[in-house]
Parts: sequence; C-alpha cells; structure tokens
Amino acid sequence: MRLSWLVMVASAIADTVMTVYNIGIYGIEIEGNPVLKYVIESIGPLTGILLFKIIGIAVITYVVNIIPEDYLICGRWYIKNKWFFYVASIAWFYGAFSHILAILIN
Repeated sequence: MRLSWLVMVASAIADTVMTVYNIGIYGIEIEGNPVLKYVIESIGPLTGILLFKIIGIAVITYVVNIIPEDYLICGRWYIKNKWFFYVASIAWFYGAFSHILAILIN
C-alpha cells in the first residue's frame, strides 16, 4: 500500500508544480476548478493549491484506511482499497499532463 500512496503523492506534487507554473504564465484562467480558482484568488496560487492538495491527500488516505482491505462492490466484486490511491493518481497525473500540453501547444 505504500507504493500506491507514494504514487498518489507524486502525482499531486506534479499537478501542483505544473498548475503554479501555468498560472504564472497564463494567469488564473488556466485553472478549471471554480472552487480552487476562488481560493487561489483569495489567498494566492501556491498557498491555495497546496491547501487543496494536502486536504485531498489527507481525506483520501483517511477513507482508504477506514474501509476494509478488500472492498465489496454491488455484492459481487471485490477491489483492493489501495486502488483508490491509483484512481486519485490518475486524476492528478491527468491534470499535470494537461498543463504540459498547454505549454507545448502555446
């Protein structure tokens, strides 16, 4: 489970770095999440994004640790709880990748 957690944290860091970088180049309009955009406008880009990522990592880690290791879905299928870390990683790596594409396209 440590590897899946480390992958999630690495993807959050990659997304944070790329978001801050692109906000510095293109402005706040590059951010697609309206709640995060509001927080960034209120308290600044680095602080706002770090706040969101830290809360996100803490919530996902808490949820994974309170559910059993084999999680029953629909009474038929079992999934390992560490896969929730991988799902979050995919979402954050997609965010970092989209920022890289924005750099390459412009």
